[in-house]
Amino acid sequence: GALAFLRKAISEKNVADIIIAFDDDSLLNLARESDTLHTNRISLYGIGGSESSIYYLDKKVIQGMIVVDDFKMGYESLRSVAERIRNKYMSNYTYIIIFH
Repeated sequence: GALAFLRKAISEKNVADIIIAFDDDSLLNLARESDTLHTNRISLYGIGGSESSIYYLDKKVIQGMIVVDDFKMGYESLRSVAERIRNKYMSNYTYIIIFH
């Protein structure tokens, strides 16, 4: 998996310069392994938000991280549902909620 790829990328040249993890568990596992191997040759980016991931970001093991605001995402979703309930004449097409 991802840890085997990280080890290969560290040990061999031209495998990868950047690794991106799309969930907090993968990001955290990669950060721990990268920190254990004491490498800074590969840049690590990802989506996270746990205290451990933020620790590795502060330690500069992770170079960049997107943190999801679960509270705002839930609030905006419920606000959108309430708006659709109030306006019964809205179309039944797929509705996209944009979070920012």
